[in-house]
Amino acid sequence: MGDVRRAFGRCDVMAHDNCDTEDLTLAMLEFDSGARGSIVTTTTFTGGKITRVGFHGTGGAALLDDDGLAMWEFEDQWQEDPLPVGPANIVEDMMACIRGERDPACPPEEGRKSVEVLRAVLRSNEQGTWLDLPLDGA
Repeated sequence: MGDVRRAFGRCDVMAHDNCDTEDLTLAMLEFDSGARGSIVTTTTFTGGKITRVGFHGTGGAALLDDDGLAMWEFEDQWQEDPLPVGPANIVEDMMACIRGERDPACPPEEGRKSVEVLRAVLRSNEQGTWLDLPLDGA
């Protein structure tokens, strides 16, 4: 999809009157490729652990949930496993990097992009408008 070109976000305290931290965030993203995406985060869900990441487009769709790959349907099927083998967790990854056994699964440059998107969503919430990335004065 490419890098995020611009972001729009809304954040609020919806269900926790005992704190000032947002418990619901909704974000819309536009990518350099023209693709669009959405992010929803919340601590208001009481139905247990649930994480979903989905992608869909004209060629197919993929869905990952708490248990791993839940759906993988594409016009052009890959012969190999669609999910790369990586570290079981971030501690395992960090220790292997410290030992010099591999580069990080997520290099710092990629982590910075995620932080920039989050900053844009929060700033968009404050300003009430779409924000272009990279942010000025980043």
